[in-house]
Amino acid sequence: MTLRRFLVFGLLGPPLGFVVGFWGLVPALNWAMDGRSGFDWHQMVLLPLAYAMGIVPALLTALVDAAIAQRGWRWRPLWTAAFAFAASFTPLGTLLVAGYLTSPWILLWGLIGAVPGLVCSALSGGPTRR
Repeated sequence: MTLRRFLVFGLLGPPLGFVVGFWGLVPALNWAMDGRSGFDWHQMVLLPLAYAMGIVPALLTALVDAAIAQRGWRWRPLWTAAFAFAASFTPLGTLLVAGYLTSPWILLWGLIGAVPGLVCSALSGGPTRR
């Protein structure tokens, strides 16, 4: 498995998830509720937290993307995005198992992983060399 793939996912995945979450979903949900925007440059202070929460799902997704690339599956970025959607719930695992997150709106959290998974898979290149 190539180091390039893991670097792309590890370095770009968490910040892209941060952008999707804080500058995409939060303003969209705020606008849907009362019309105010939630976009603020001061949210950049949370970027280290995005790395702390997102590095494990990003590297798991890189591992799956490498396996998909070795098998030569068609539409690799879409399969990787589907796995990244599920892997983005890894940091919330305890809350999900305990039953604290029961709203169907929690499924939007998966977009925080799916979009970066799609982008990183497309950027990581073609199949891996053995």
